[in-house]
Amino acid sequence: MGPREFCIDEYTDYLVYSGLAERERDPKLKGILERLAQMEKKHYEFWLRYCPECEGRYRRSSLLLSKLMRRLLGLTFTLKFLERHEEEVIAGYREYLEKVNSNDVEKLREIIRDEEEHEKALMSEVHERIVDYLGSITLGLSDALIELVGVLAGTVAVFKSSFIAGITGLIVGVSASISMAAAAYLQAKNEHKTSPRLSAIFTGISYVLTVILLILPFFLLNIPLQSLTFSILIAVAIVISTSYYTAVIFDRKFVTTFLETAALTLGIGFGVYAFGEAIRLITGINVAV
Repeated sequence: MGPREFCIDEYTDYLVYSGLAERERDPKLKGILERLAQMEKKHYEFWLRYCPECEGRYRRSSLLLSKLMRRLLGLTFTLKFLERHEEEVIAGYREYLEKVNSNDVEKLREIIRDEEEHEKALMSEVHERIVDYLGSITLGLSDALIELVGVLAGTVAVFKSSFIAGITGLIVGVSASISMAAAAYLQAKNEHKTSPRLSAIFTGISYVLTVILLILPFFLLNIPLQSLTFSILIAVAIVISTSYYTAVIFDRKFVTTFLETAALTLGIGFGVYAFGEAIRLITGINVAV
């Protein structure tokens, strides 16, 4: 990376933060975003002296992506996502310390300090209420994935029926969602960190939505194994999306988070399917609807 990339990158970030600030209604968050925008503008003006032809150039795709993420995934995720590429930028700035004019060395060091400390300090002040309930949402999703994949796989193995598996999954899923919502309510009430009512709502809704997605193939397809395959693919897609979201929000490694959840979900699914097959062979059950 060189001055051209640095210049375009800083101007893009300036436009991103300015756009986010313009649409932000919360006065505190708006102020933080405006300060971040001014910081990026100062960095842009520094690199512009080394690459005058880059004036006004920015990455349109990054700007559009940030707007889309803000609408769909929230401000916290958007800022955390933008922050993930800062280490590469800082490394590039450090390498360029020896190449800038001697009178600009201290200015570049100040920019590096901004990237390493000041921007992160400002971003740490951004806190959306929804983040407090990510634990409840994740709990609902994870429990529904693990429990429903096991139930669906076992039912398919025993009864060889998409319809029976779908109905079984629906009954188990709805009852389990109520149970999980009640448990989340009691847990939040004892911990005094979040609203018990909202914790129960987020846990229950995330559980029910996961149930609906997982059982849908069983009502659309008549071939049990095909239904189960599509259900497992949906489960993997949910695991990928939730693992990436939580990895960004909590600064975790995506691959580790994904592999742990996927291994549990798929492992239980295959294990219960094998157990169901064994039950069918032992009991001689032969039902197909």
